[in-house]
Amino acid sequence: MEAANIFYNKPEIMDGYALGGLEIFESKSFENIQNNPRVSLFFVGNSPSYKSYQLNCIAEIISPDHPFYHFIMNMRSLFEEARFHFQQPVYPFAIRYHIVQILDKSLKVRPTK
Repeated sequence: MEAANIFYNKPEIMDGYALGGLEIFESKSFENIQNNPRVSLFFVGNSPSYKSYQLNCIAEIISPDHPFYHFIMNMRSLFEEARFHFQQPVYPFAIRYHIVQILDKSLKVRPTK
């Protein structure tokens, strides 16, 4: 919790061009990253504007013995009681996404004539 507070209270120390996540199933997406680490992540905002972004990244697979893996696991534990929580006690890997391009994919409304 102390580490999380440091990051939330001092956002300037965070790498604004990296995201992290945990690999759940080691299935097709994981296999794809192993074969080609270039990935795109897509985020869609809430109605009514639906601001959307595509993040083009280079994915890095992180093993459980790496400090980044432990950080991601500990950050995840802060939200274990949230209603969207997926019950899984162990994750085989973490993935760090190094952002190389951000594209605004929000719906563009054309003016009517």
